[in-house]
Amino acid sequence: VVEASGLPGVLINCGTPAPGTALPQVLVDDAAGGELATRHLIDLGHRRIAFVYKPFPGASHYSIEGRLAGYTRAMQVA
Repeated sequence: VVEASGLPGVLINCGTPAPGTALPQVLVDDAAGGELATRHLIDLGHRRIAFVYKPFPGASHYSIEGRLAGYTRAMQVA
């Protein structure tokens, strides 16, 4: 729809774009982000750090899974 309108557009963290789309995309490394955020809290001296989320119907959970993996990795190293 955006491409057909002629307006500029960018896909943001949407996984794999539809075949044939020419729109540029920005992807987020959720695992690295989760690890970086957790490491930051650890470096500040926090020791009791929880990972809390609430899934909602129809939402993709690939971002949450990556962030949880990063959190877990940082906590295991600590």
